[in-house]
Amino acid sequence: MNAEANRAVERGRRAWKRIKTDSTWEDWCLVGQALDLGRAECMSLSGTNQPQGRAYNEMFSRWLDGNGFGDIDKAARSNLAQCMERRGEIEAWRAALPLAERLRLNHPSSVLRKFLATRRTGRDSKASTPATLKAEIVRLEEENRRLKENGGSQYSRSDSAKDIAKVLYDELPEPKLKAVIEAAFELLELSKIEQAKMRDEVKARVLRDAKL
Repeated sequence: MNAEANRAVERGRRAWKRIKTDSTWEDWCLVGQALDLGRAECMSLSGTNQPQGRAYNEMFSRWLDGNGFGDIDKAARSNLAQCMERRGEIEAWRAALPLAERLRLNHPSSVLRKFLATRRTGRDSKASTPATLKAEIVRLEEENRRLKENGGSQYSRSDSAKDIAKVLYDELPEPKLKAVIEAAFELLELSKIEQAKMRDEVKARVLRDAKL
């Protein structure tokens, strides 16, 4: 995988961790993108153009375990793959749903079942024309919400230090990464010095007050 693909897989891995405590459709899509990349890689390595066959299955199983996706339910994974295949249609359909229903409907199995049901009954006519724009607006609103919740940061409190370090490792060239690490240590040292100064000032103030 190239660097961009590795970053996408890492985003999916972090999204899957969040889903375990707070499931959102946007995070499921990040997971779906990561799994699609994993399938493509395993198909290429196993010499097949279809995600099937013993060699492919064994390789994809190892890929799932090695990338932190091994505990995703098989049915959910299969339904998510179908959602990703028809993501444009699904995003357009979701954009026409009431906000409350859109927020409640996030698991790929539920999304796919409801989407296919509306297709069969023809109740999705509202989701036709400004489909792409509506879907993009919803995506940007959700992304903005996440940034606000995290204080403007792309990282959340649930992300481990290793998760964040891995993202920086993938995104930054080596010289810049080293410079960031050095700057972080400098800030830590400055913080220690400032804390020591504050402690000394407090001690001095206490002694002065005692003498008075």
